[in-house]
Amino acid sequence: MIARHLWLLLLMLYTPSIQGDRDPFFPKGAFYRRDIEADEFTSECIGAHLANLEEHSIWRRARSDDKIEVYRMFWWPSRGQPTSVRITKRDGVIILSVARIRRVGLKETAKPPLRRELKLTDQQWKDCVDLLEKTPFWRAPTKVVESWGIADGDRIFIEGVKAGNYHVIDRAGLTTSECYKRFCRKLLWLSKSHDVVLWDLYRQSERRRRRYQWNYSETQDSGVYNRIWVTKSPN
Repeated sequence: MIARHLWLLLLMLYTPSIQGDRDPFFPKGAFYRRDIEADEFTSECIGAHLANLEEHSIWRRARSDDKIEVYRMFWWPSRGQPTSVRITKRDGVIILSVARIRRVGLKETAKPPLRRELKLTDQQWKDCVDLLEKTPFWRAPTKVVESWGIADGDRIFIEGVKAGNYHVIDRAGLTTSECYKRFCRKLLWLSKSHDVVLWDLYRQSERRRRRYQWNYSETQDSGVYNRIWVTKSPN
């Protein structure tokens, strides 16, 4: 059985340098409430990618501004560039921000990320939010056992801020339910990013798998690891 901690090892291999004095992107316990070391490591690694994209912490923004509404999708494909798409609504103004890492092979370059901002209409905002509201996002566990041991494919992170509340989910693309994928694809499509083509290729490949499901269970990951992260998945 593949060790469920393999994702943490991949984070270590493909994460840019972590700056120790950077403000955290996520609250403590966001990923693993019962394993402080794994939680801090995951938070720092994903935060390093978002920092490289010149993104900010929407969790920290929510703590100081309860009138802002923000949703962000961070997509990390194994065959492509890490990409962030964020939509923000404040005082009736709606902005979509897309950022993409520049890469040469498996290595990220030191060049600034490719960034673009677009204004969205009220209807475009509604279309996105309606898709997310059709998911169990706000009550879903952040980490799920269904994603254990999946080291290939892609990783999908979705964050949300509404009325001062914050939530994040982390899924292996292969075990992400279609309702979440529709929301993510909508963001990519609105961003006018070429990544939507690669996104579709990933999804088409998944649907050809024998064990593909339209909706996957979301069993909360208890987050219990030993110190060298070699605990195996249950049979």
